[in-house]
Amino acid sequence: MFKYLGASTASHQIEGGTHNDWERWELANAERLAKEFDKNFSWLPKDIFDRVKKYGRDPKNYISDKVIDHYHKYKEDLSLLPKLGLNSYRFSIEWARVEPGRGKYSKEGIEFYKNIIRELKKLNITPFITLWHFTNPTWVVDSGWLFNKENQEAFLRYAEKIISELKEVNPEIKFVMTFNEPGVFANQNFLLGNWAVDKDLWHFIKALFVFRKVHIKTYKLLKSKFPDLQISYAKHMTYIYSESNGLLSRMFIKFSMFISAFLFVDLTKQYIDWLGVNFYSANRIISFKRILFNKFKFDNLNDRVNDLGWWLQPDKIGDLLIKVWNRYHLPIVITENGLADSEDRYREWFIEETMKSLQRAEKSGVDVRGYLHWSLLDNFEWDKGYWPKFGLVSVEVKTNKRSVRNSAYSLAKYAKKYLGFKGF
Repeated sequence: MFKYLGASTASHQIEGGTHNDWERWELANAERLAKEFDKNFSWLPKDIFDRVKKYGRDPKNYISDKVIDHYHKYKEDLSLLPKLGLNSYRFSIEWARVEPGRGKYSKEGIEFYKNIIRELKKLNITPFITLWHFTNPTWVVDSGWLFNKENQEAFLRYAEKIISELKEVNPEIKFVMTFNEPGVFANQNFLLGNWAVDKDLWHFIKALFVFRKVHIKTYKLLKSKFPDLQISYAKHMTYIYSESNGLLSRMFIKFSMFISAFLFVDLTKQYIDWLGVNFYSANRIISFKRILFNKFKFDNLNDRVNDLGWWLQPDKIGDLLIKVWNRYHLPIVITENGLADSEDRYREWFIEETMKSLQRAEKSGVDVRGYLHWSLLDNFEWDKGYWPKFGLVSVEVKTNKRSVRNSAYSLAKYAKKYLGFKGF
């Protein structure tokens, strides 16, 4: 079984005080998001809607502010990893914290991430570092985002700067990801206009190639300076399947999977040492005719859904990885996988079924190197705010009290089985 078993987080969702484009967007849109909550989420199952509506209707829900204050509580939070038998941790660097002004690096910001590396080293936890997880310094967005070549060069300098600083603390740092879910960012911002960067159809198309260009340049730069680094990105993938074997259904699935899962990897596969896969859900079609006449809505059973209404099919992660492996033959790390489940109703079952599916994929020859659960902590879920609860560890927003959920111990069972974890 895999070598790395851990959990993931993202800077803006847990740290607080990030002072980036997202913080600015939250302040401008909180009132609107609260007013639109009923319209946007009335389709949720009634029990879920009734449970979360008081949060969704509150403008404060959409303001990250101190979030869960990981900035000051990082030692407490990181200590939870070995307590659960986990040996790896994915976290992201906040570009705005490191470089709050163009060319002006913050010693305090850099020191924060060096302290995280020091703590992980002390705990014998392997870091998986993400350089960019959806957020940008305001000066980057105000000057044309990464479409601006000067900002592309700024990203390269930032990447070299922060990895150099972190390598000074721990020369054994190995796993680095340039971007998290570039396709999701392009879709939510430029196509749908849901997030912090302005909607623009041409920019939606252009963004894919900008991400590709900057990733490749960053890969070459970091590998030239630190040849021991193992570099990738985190790619969101949804598994699409059909109960029909008809030609149109097979063509639709092949096209959908290519666009959503494979296109970006095809464009960059020579410049990744392993593949980070983020998996949350699968979609089913009965036939192409059904999906065509149903306005391209899927035939999901939705017998078990998380608090965001996503159909839970943890058994499909193995099917996805088999397709990915057969296409690329690259080592795979699951960089995100989890569910919003405030009642802790399905998480234990979800973890158990996921592990069974990963074992099945490995028996089929897939090289799965690691599994990082999303998320270590309850956090701030972007334009949804605080009410989706993804954490292995629950966090009370008002008091910031941390409590390990019972379901987290099911992941610890696998730590015992595969990593030799001896107990609590």
